[in-house]
Amino acid sequence: ADCHNPKTMELTLTRPYVARGLDAEGTLKAANVTHQDMRSLVCAQCHVEYYFHATKWTKDGEEKTAMVVTLPWNKGYSVDDMEKYYDEIGFFDWKNKFSRTPMLKAQHPEYETFLTSDHYRAGLSCADCHMPYVREGAVKYSSHNVGSPLDNIGVTCLNCHKESESEFRKLLGRKLQRKNELSDAAMEQVATGHLEAARAWELGATEEEMAPVLSDLRKASWRWDFAAASHGAFFHAPEETLHTFARALEFGQAARLKLRAILAKYGDPDYVAPDFSTKEKAQALVGIDYAGESAAKKTFLDGLREEWLKTAEKNGVYDPKSREGMVRKTSWQ
Repeated sequence: ADCHNPKTMELTLTRPYVARGLDAEGTLKAANVTHQDMRSLVCAQCHVEYYFHATKWTKDGEEKTAMVVTLPWNKGYSVDDMEKYYDEIGFFDWKNKFSRTPMLKAQHPEYETFLTSDHYRAGLSCADCHMPYVREGAVKYSSHNVGSPLDNIGVTCLNCHKESESEFRKLLGRKLQRKNELSDAAMEQVATGHLEAARAWELGATEEEMAPVLSDLRKASWRWDFAAASHGAFFHAPEETLHTFARALEFGQAARLKLRAILAKYGDPDYVAPDFSTKEKAQALVGIDYAGESAAKKTFLDGLREEWLKTAEKNGVYDPKSREGMVRKTSWQ
């Protein structure tokens, strides 16, 4: 329903904001997309960066405001291009509680990251890897069991890559390890910078003094989040992902250098930011009741959620067998 015209079964865009985004960027107009383009663009209906643009409209003579889904592609698809767009319109998602930085929250820019990749330059689409062709007798069609290409490497990755499956998995493991190392290093710098900025404000730093710091923290946070929020980015576009994390690290360090001078000026040159090395410590720092929230989540999962599933099974829209063998994974554990 999301990807096909129900009458002709041709690939189609059911989300008009994708066409608007393409036309705003201009490299590939919506009217000129090919079938191969569509095999990625139908995925881009969800796997993209977006924000809600306040748009005035009138109904029955009354002016209203709609929060319209908008892709920030006007200046291009890169993390830098989108930042320029957001800066130009003065947009931010929220202000950081500690540093007061006007923050940007990346959604999941898989499509934009994919456009920087060797896979894209080689002419591949999302469907080539996530929906590989399968055969049943004389019939050939795209698998609609959409998932990780690594689930069936023989019909996905190894069509082009010539390593053995074990060698290929080791290669991916190294890529993931490098991505995680750089992500952790950047995150440490960025988060510490926000906490040090809070101390600077507490000591009496002025808005004029803090403006360059907040600019660096905004840039650093945006780049870290952009790379971290793009699922599979280490595989889709490892070079671009590592570059983005590296730039986050660079801006984070720049912010902290500026903060050292400010902290020294206001009498606390040796300030050490609070420890946020575990989830419990980080949540306590931001005022989240870790134990209470975890208990509430468990109550929901074991209670109301189970009632919903029973109702869905009774109404014929849920089959318990579909979840056999699945392990519950929750972020609060």
